[in-house]
Amino acid sequence: MQWEPTQFPDLMKFHTGSFVASRDFYRAALEDEDLRKLFPGFDAPAADDDLGWYSVRSYTEWQSGHGQTLQLAMLPDAIIHYSFALCRIKQVVDLGAILDQVKATLQLVRLLASGREANVAAVATLGNVLLPESSPVELPSLGFVYPWDLEVQAPVFSADGPPVTAILLTDFPEKLVQASPFAATGTPIPPKRNKDEVQRLHVAFRDRIEHTRLSFVLASEAPSIIAPVLCAWGPLDPTNVGQSHSYSSVSWPPMAAVTLTPDLATSVAAWSSKIVGKTQSLEIGVRRLLSAATSRADPLDGLIDAVMCWENLFGDTPETMFKVCGSLSRLLEPDDDDARARRFKRLRELYNTRSKLVHGASEPKLAERETLRAETIEVALDALRIVLTDEKLSNCKDAVERSKMMLLGFAK
Repeated sequence: MQWEPTQFPDLMKFHTGSFVASRDFYRAALEDEDLRKLFPGFDAPAADDDLGWYSVRSYTEWQSGHGQTLQLAMLPDAIIHYSFALCRIKQVVDLGAILDQVKATLQLVRLLASGREANVAAVATLGNVLLPESSPVELPSLGFVYPWDLEVQAPVFSADGPPVTAILLTDFPEKLVQASPFAATGTPIPPKRNKDEVQRLHVAFRDRIEHTRLSFVLASEAPSIIAPVLCAWGPLDPTNVGQSHSYSSVSWPPMAAVTLTPDLATSVAAWSSKIVGKTQSLEIGVRRLLSAATSRADPLDGLIDAVMCWENLFGDTPETMFKVCGSLSRLLEPDDDDARARRFKRLRELYNTRSKLVHGASEPKLAERETLRAETIEVALDALRIVLTDEKLSNCKDAVERSKMMLLGFAK
């Protein structure tokens, strides 16, 4: 059976409680070797006690850091909602595919209930980048970016702020830490989650999102900059109908939206492969570059962020300006002495503009500010592309080594 988007039955609001067959599911869950571990201490109520199923509930804690109450009567709804959300994100409107996803989700819930780690779906909605209709971009080791269809996907993942135009579908390693009988008296249950592990997991998820956005920015072709804005993000929960996500404070992107051509989409995918394992000492610069291009409403803030990216590439003390601008000049103009001299002079002017700003001097004229932002971002982008693809530079442990490599020919 095929549905048009407007004909989708709204399974995101679907509730199974009124179906007699749901009782068969509840009973089977409490008899299942794995699923019953989600609800410790409970047996099936009497056959004529329909309301008894609603008292089968527990408090669960997960390695991602969240804790929640699970209710057996809502578990089939959660499985259906999670499955349908994935199908909507992928814009699959085939009943057979939805049923196959429900089966896969049930197996996922069994795996989680058993206490083993499993990857759940995680998403991040993006704005300001338009994908060809029905043409997802596969990013190796990161996930898939799908075009956002407001009519189909809006109920899946709502967000305030800039209009959502694309959605990253990736994964998040989840694991059940503990499941305890629900305490109606409100007695607190001592947490067992490892705070360091929670932080590690969420930093890894954040990095995956940032690397996705960076892949788009690196694929930009002058004069346009592909600047995907992060709108909202978070894992999807296959055990609970309630979802918890984080939302960006960005109200509107500073750059114009860009529509990806097939060639640009190919370039985005290629960059996602090139940056794998190459950004460990560049994360601050990457975040500053993304901030300059995608979230800073004030162009002077964008300029400051972009020059911070320069410093993360080649900063060292003393003589920071000389080392940063000298390294960038040699990197960007390796073969022409005159061009290198002109480049060094201009980079020094831009660096001085940034320094005057942060030390309270007069600000550039309004008419110049966007141009200054764009110029400093372009320098950061050109330099980052070279560093990420140069074996020696990408293997340097920090900006100090990279600066020595550029100015002296060795890093030690």
